[in-house]
Amino acid sequence: MQTQNMDTLKAQKTSVNHLIDEVNKVCAKCKDKDLIGCEGCSHDRRKRNLMSKKEGIMTAIAEK
Repeated sequence: MQTQNMDTLKAQKTSVNHLIDEVNKVCAKCKDKDLIGCEGCSHDRRKRNLMSKKEGIMTAIAEK
């Protein structure tokens, strides 16, 4: 059971890393950043949400 849980957490981490990479690619081409700056960009908000989710996963992995 614990191994399955760890495998699930690792799969979630991989998925989040993939999503972060995809958002970074789109954000690099974002035209809105020219007007509102990177901090206001919707991609930046998405990246911050994904990073907090990744931190939660990493904490869960460390606690196992």
